[in-house]
Formats: sequence, structure tokens, C-alpha cells
Amino acid sequence: MKMPAAMVELLSLPHGYQVRRLLGLIAAVHGSVRLLGAPAASLTWGGTLPFGLLLLIGGLGVWATARWRLRWLGRGWAVLLLATWLSFASAVMPASAVSGCVSLLYAICLLREAGTSYDG
Repeated sequence: MKMPAAMVELLSLPHGYQVRRLLGLIAAVHGSVRLLGAPAASLTWGGTLPFGLLLLIGGLGVWATARWRLRWLGRGWAVLLLATWLSFASAVMPASAVSGCVSLLYAICLLREAGTSYDG
């Protein structure tokens, strides 16, 4: 028995511009939470304000350039957000291993997105 196309689409993993939009939204929300001063894991270096701004701006940039992910503009925003997540992971890792590892996973996803030529 063959599955309906709608069911196959629901069960498939996000890819391409869908991943970009999701990562951009996650970064923008995380940056907004940091800027609003909500309780969050402490940082060993840097401040909450710079990381909040970088995550918010980088997330919005990645989200806005999701359709142009294979062009230099889309790749540039992905690299900027990748560097932000890596530096955030190094700043938060001693205080919260979970936050650090999740940040590293986001960075790995962005590395794949910035370095891929596949759009399927």
C-alpha cells in the first residue's frame, strides 16, 4: 500500500530553505530573549547584549535570505550566524553543557547549509 503524498511530506525531514528559516527563527527568538533580560545560562566571556544583538540580527538575516541560500549573500549570513553560534557555545559551555551542545548542533547545521551546493 502506498502512502499518500501529504503523509510522506509530513514525515520527511526539513531541508533547504526550510532549515534556513527554522535556524533563523531559533536564533532570532534566542537573541530576543537575551535582549529582554530573561533568565538564561550565564556566559563566561562576552555579554548578554552583544550575543543577543548578534543572534537577533544574524537570525533575521538567515531567515530573510533563505530563498537565496546558494548565493554569496545567503552563504555570508549563514557564516556570520555560524560564527556567532560557535562563539556563544564557547562562552556558555562551562556554565551549561546542554546550551553549549545545542549551540554546537546549530553551528553544524549552518556549516552544512553554508557549504552545500545541493538544493533538494
